[in-house]
Amino acid sequence: MKNLSLILVFFALLFASCKKESKHLASATPTVYASGYIRNTPGATGTPMATLWTNGTATSLGDGIHESNAGTPFVYGTDIYQAGHIYNGSFAVATLWKNGVATSLSDGTSSAGAGSVYVNGTDVYVLGNISKSVVGYGIKYIPTIWKNGVATSLTGVSNNNSAAASSMYVDGTDIYVAGNDYDANKAVVWKNGVVASLTDGTTNAQAVSVFVSGSDVYVAGYEINAANTAATVKLWKNGVVTDITDGTTYCNANGLYVDGSDVYIVGQSQDSSGAYFATLWKNGVATHLTDGTSTAAYTTAVYVNGSDVYIAVNELNDVVTTAKLWKNGVLTNLSDGIHDATVYGLLVK
Repeated sequence: MKNLSLILVFFALLFASCKKESKHLASATPTVYASGYIRNTPGATGTPMATLWTNGTATSLGDGIHESNAGTPFVYGTDIYQAGHIYNGSFAVATLWKNGVATSLSDGTSSAGAGSVYVNGTDVYVLGNISKSVVGYGIKYIPTIWKNGVATSLTGVSNNNSAAASSMYVDGTDIYVAGNDYDANKAVVWKNGVVASLTDGTTNAQAVSVFVSGSDVYVAGYEINAANTAATVKLWKNGVVTDITDGTTYCNANGLYVDGSDVYIVGQSQDSSGAYFATLWKNGVATHLTDGTSTAAYTTAVYVNGSDVYIAVNELNDVVTTAKLWKNGVLTNLSDGIHDATVYGLLVK
C-alpha cells in the first residue's frame, strides 16, 4: 500500500484525532488550523519541518536542520498547542509546542512521537508512543499519555505491552484512546487506562480514531484480510461493528467525526483497477475527493463546523506529496507542490 510509510511516521498513525467537540457553536468566520510538515528544499529529500497552517498560511516550527513533524493542533484561549517529534540526531523526541515554543516530553534515548493534545484549564494531555528494545524480540512500542509532562503508560495488552496508540478523545473526566495491540493483531480502545478489544486477532486490525457523542463511543479503523490483499474500513459504535467497505479492495480509515446523527470517516479507498482515492464516507456512503490519477492520495483528518465539512488531503504525484484542504467539494493546496509536504491534523475554531 503506497501511503502506509508516510502515515506511520508518527508510530502507527499517530496524527489522527485529539478531542473534538461533538456539540459546538459553529463560527461564522472560523479559523482553520492544519498541521504536518514541509521539507526545507524542493523535492522529497530535504529536512521535514513541523508546520502550522492558519487559514492556509504556513508557519514553520522546525529549524530546517533537525527533522520534525507535528500532529493535530489544539487551541485553548489564545494559545495554540501541537504535539509531534523532533529528531535529535539519534532518535525522535516526543515534543509539545505551545505557541511555537518546543518542550521535550521524552528523554531522547529511544525513539518517541506524539500526535494528539488536549488542554483543560492548567492540565495538558498529550498522546504518543515510546519505543523500547527488548532482548530476543526487537523494538516494541509503549502507548503513553503525558499529563503536564508526566508520562503514564497504557497497559493491558498482550506480550510485554507491545502496542500503539493513534487517537485520543477527552470527555469530561474520561480519557479514550484508540490503537492496536501489535502482538495480538487486535484493534483496541482504552477508557481511563482499561483496554478493550474490538477484534479477535484472527487478522491484523487497526483502530485509528475515537470520538464520543453523548453516551455513544465511536471508533473508526480497518481490518486486513488473511491474504493481505484487501482491507475493510470498519466503524464500531459502543463495541458493535459495521463494515463500511466491502472488503474486495484495500481501503483504510484515518479520521472520524460525529455531528449529530451524521458519522464522517475519512481515509483511502482503492477501486478494482488499483487506483487510490482520498475518500470521505458519510453515513457509509463514499465520496472520492481526488480523481484517482495521482500516484497515491489519502485523507488524514475531518472536521465539521456547522454546514461546512473540512478534510485534510494529501496527494502524491511521482515524487512530491502536496498537502491540501478540502471544503465542501473544493480542494485547495496548502503547500506549493514543489516542496514535499504532508498535512496530518485539522482544527476549525
